[in-house]
Amino acid sequence: MVKTSGFYNNQPRHKIRDLSFQVWVLWFNTINDKDKGCWVLRCEDGDHNTVLVQILIEDVNFPINEISIWILAGVAMLPSEY
Repeated sequence: MVKTSGFYNNQPRHKIRDLSFQVWVLWFNTINDKDKGCWVLRCEDGDHNTVLVQILIEDVNFPINEISIWILAGVAMLPSEY
């Protein structure tokens, strides 16, 4: 899932790749009760004030509603591992 969702594909972008700290968040966004919603993958600079890339993903089967992955000096980790 990582390679097709944008996480892997967006690393060549210099403004993302050159950051020593990145926050990637994948969450399920329901627009309203009539719509089935979609997944959102967002990369932030870690200060929660700059969205570097945001990708909408449809038809993904993922067992949880939200997950965050931190990239610190090129190493991916869960926030609890920091």
